[in-house]
Amino acid sequence: QGRLQEVATKRGVTVSSLPPVSTWAEVIELDPRDARDLGPGCDQHVGGRDRARRAVFADDLDHDALWTIIEPTARAGETWAIPRDWTRDDALRYWRAPAHEAWVADRGTLGARDVVGTYFLRPAQLGPGSHVANAGYMVRPDAWGGGVAGAMCDHSIVRARERGFSALQFNFVVSTNARAIALWERKGFRIIGRSPGAYMHAMLGAVDAVMMHRTL
Repeated sequence: QGRLQEVATKRGVTVSSLPPVSTWAEVIELDPRDARDLGPGCDQHVGGRDRARRAVFADDLDHDALWTIIEPTARAGETWAIPRDWTRDDALRYWRAPAHEAWVADRGTLGARDVVGTYFLRPAQLGPGSHVANAGYMVRPDAWGGGVAGAMCDHSIVRARERGFSALQFNFVVSTNARAIALWERKGFRIIGRSPGAYMHAMLGAVDAVMMHRTL
């Protein structure tokens, strides 16, 4: 609790606004298989297969780091259904929207973050559909292949359970993103639907998108 207070004070966050200590600054063990299945140009030494990372709430001090992750993903136009010409403000407004519980994967030290990935957790729908969660994950390009996405997925599953969601659903996974689909399947998700030609891939044109789901 004392360490939590110290970090919260440094980052200008009140302890009362944080979730339980068990989830804030939680240590995530990486699944070594995840390092083989994420992104081209993998650097296996980024974070390392044997390293643990913390997952901590994103805050205003993380905005530069978040943009470093979101911008190349948006510009590529290959995996996310977001505008390729988004500005920094557009991206941050979306990622840290009021309905989004945004986290960052941090491999840095106390008081000096090194953000290598980020995810958000939110209800998949409003009202009668709000018992099902939705999440989205992005990894910094130089950390592809280090198991970051798998670690964040594991953390999001735990966090979704803590929040009382009954399932976690990915509404729109680009079908050509084979590595991601294989990873999500390994994490217990299954494809439950397909939307033909729903995603206009920057290189391939119209490709299918799939919906993936797992109970919690």
